[in-house]
Amino acid sequence: MKTYLHLFLFLLIVAPGVPAFADTNIYVGGSADGYDDVDAAPRIDYPYVQNANGATNITDQSAWMNGILVSTGMTATTVHVYWDTEDDDTNKTTWAYYTNFGVRAEGEALTTNVTGLNPNTTYYYRFYATNENGEFWAEPAASFTTFSQPSVNNGWGAGPISFTTAGLSGNLTGGISADVYIYWGTDNVGEEGWAKTNNLGTLSEGAFHSAISGLSEGGVYYYRCYATNDYGEDWSDVVTVTTLVSFAVWDGGDADGYDDIDAVPGMDYPYVHNANGATNITDQSAWLNGILVSTGMTATTVHVYWDTEDEDTNKTAWAYYTNFGVRAEGESLTTNVTGLNPNTTYYYRFNATNENGEFWAESAASFTTFSQPSVNNGWGAGPISFTTAGLSGNLTGGISADVYIYWGTDNVGEEGWAKTNSLGTLSEGAFHSAISGLSEGGVYYYRCYATNDYGEDWSDVVTLTTLVSFAVWDGGDAAVPN
Repeated sequence: MKTYLHLFLFLLIVAPGVPAFADTNIYVGGSADGYDDVDAAPRIDYPYVQNANGATNITDQSAWMNGILVSTGMTATTVHVYWDTEDDDTNKTTWAYYTNFGVRAEGEALTTNVTGLNPNTTYYYRFYATNENGEFWAEPAASFTTFSQPSVNNGWGAGPISFTTAGLSGNLTGGISADVYIYWGTDNVGEEGWAKTNNLGTLSEGAFHSAISGLSEGGVYYYRCYATNDYGEDWSDVVTVTTLVSFAVWDGGDADGYDDIDAVPGMDYPYVHNANGATNITDQSAWLNGILVSTGMTATTVHVYWDTEDEDTNKTAWAYYTNFGVRAEGESLTTNVTGLNPNTTYYYRFNATNENGEFWAESAASFTTFSQPSVNNGWGAGPISFTTAGLSGNLTGGISADVYIYWGTDNVGEEGWAKTNSLGTLSEGAFHSAISGLSEGGVYYYRCYATNDYGEDWSDVVTLTTLVSFAVWDGGDAAVPN
């Protein structure tokens, strides 16, 4: 009897302290398998490590890099983590930094707090495990971006502007989150001493807007945005805002073309805006919103035009429109358009006209209709150990949906899965759920399901097999496989 089979019998009969063997997958080799037509089982004595679910406790100059030593292959295993500003794959010598965790236990969660990182920088890290039988790299590298001091600008500026009101906008473009303020007044006095302050609270990166009122007709105002967090602060540039006036009079000089007489410029045109975009969006409808900021003191008619393309100021090219008729100055306007296509981007633009001329909102607003959810299996199953597994997925459509993971030992289609993990209502993006109490070497199946008001979707079925404690080769004349 061959050497490996002798060892197998010795361990089974003579060594009572050795744990009972788990079921071992055995393959009958053919002439093409390289093992002389004998039984062969795959080697499972290599280590297996994962990057867990990525980095945590990220700051501007530090982060915790997390991993899991899923399996040691029952052999003393040493673990490292490598990190750098680039993903250096499996080349140890090109990773700029590493931490040696030493010999670690199977199933152990591993964390190292790395410091001295650069703010606002993307880093990659990858866990590595090695023992006398071989080595294993986590697949793929995890990445994270360090925080930074905030960066803020004035967004689309001031608007809409009327005779006594104005909208002040800005955009937080860096820092992850920050406390945001808008300073404004009639004096441009730098960072300190602005007459008014609008505190917008703690905001995430993105656009923001604040309305001010009680202004004077034809008044000149200034504003700038300020953002601060634990890592620093930033000021935007100063924006000048001039409110509208009912009319204006110039005492013309020789060069003005009006021969030293009083002249009134054309301030009697209408002025309209798309407000802050569409609201109450569904899969087949949306509310299109606008504001008639000024009529120029003349009866003004308002339309809104919409289409699946931005047709600029060409009325005949827009596929659809709504006529609001004559409207009052400062009036908010809304129309509920229906019969739209799901998961489609639409554009709309308000137009105002009176006997003195017409005015289009500065640019078209856009929105995308909702749709039934789309779900897939993300990066699949992992990490997988002897009795546990991670099940992942990705919600790629539908804006939001109720998400479930169905799993069990039978692949029985959409109904009858033994277990269900409900993940609640999720926004589009990746998701993950851990399952436990599995059998060593067991074969399991899972698939993801998402549902919302507009439909449902199932992912494909994924097959996963848990690890077994060891494997045995009856090698024959050929060498033991590497």
